[in-house]
Amino acid sequence: MPALLRTRSDAKNLVSNCAELAAAIKIAPEELIYFAADPSQHYGYLEIPKGSGGVRVIRPPVKRLRAIQRALLKLLYSRFRLPSFMHGGMPGKSIMTHAGSHVDRRMVATLDVKNFFPSMLRHHVDPVIAAAGIVDEAAEYALSLVLLDGSLAQGSPTSCLLANLGFYNEDAGFLRLCRRRGLAYGRYVDDIAISGDVEFEELRGPFEQLIRAGGFEVASEKVLFQPASQRQIVTGLVVNDRLRPTREFITELKHAIRLCIQLGPEIPARCEGISVRALRMRLQGRLQHLRQCDPKAGRRLRGMLCGIRWSPSRI
Repeated sequence: MPALLRTRSDAKNLVSNCAELAAAIKIAPEELIYFAADPSQHYGYLEIPKGSGGVRVIRPPVKRLRAIQRALLKLLYSRFRLPSFMHGGMPGKSIMTHAGSHVDRRMVATLDVKNFFPSMLRHHVDPVIAAAGIVDEAAEYALSLVLLDGSLAQGSPTSCLLANLGFYNEDAGFLRLCRRRGLAYGRYVDDIAISGDVEFEELRGPFEQLIRAGGFEVASEKVLFQPASQRQIVTGLVVNDRLRPTREFITELKHAIRLCIQLGPEIPARCEGISVRALRMRLQGRLQHLRQCDPKAGRRLRGMLCGIRWSPSRI
């Protein structure tokens, strides 16, 4: 088992067939067989406008499959010890904890993995399922529940955790290189941040190669090496001396709130693969940070946030 896939003792209790997996996620074996037989018919299709322009394609699972995936997600969480450098979609973590690890450093580098979820294929996910102690026939059923057309679907509750853990080989390479150079490493889903009290621009090539070696693509236009003499930005937050929101942070937060007002909060929550309650807590956390740094903008967006009807719609 790869070193970064650290498991809890429960992972030693192997789940090896359909009946055992069904029991572990508390559904009938017949229902597991039904949803695993032809997964593609159990997903919707949405195009959500991006704040930066264009659209993002979301494949949300139908309500019952979403509930089953959440049960599987709970099982997976119970079997893994999550690395501290992972921030995206992790309990108790946020873009603030991610950016906060890189405050007041001589240099900050950021890299972005292009098309992260669609690039996360079966051979990336399979070792994660196996490390959780789900093997043999049960592994095939689990993979059928979480993969759509051979990759992770953006909008599924399980996708964020599996994508985070499916990047373990690349994380291990980054950590080895960063430790040798005394650099800090963190990742918020597909956003990588590296910082240190030395300059390290010469590592751009090795960093990009670590990503490509796993079959992933680098978003070259988003690779930045930011010295302390200029604004250092990590996931929309300035980190030069303390965390401060950028104009882009405010724009993205405003866009997220508007989507919730226009579409109802359930659709944006599905896009993120999280519950409506989790989305509400995420937006409130970002708004709270904004209010501390920019009270005027915070008051304006707080008024917008109050316009969201948080009762989940029946979509």
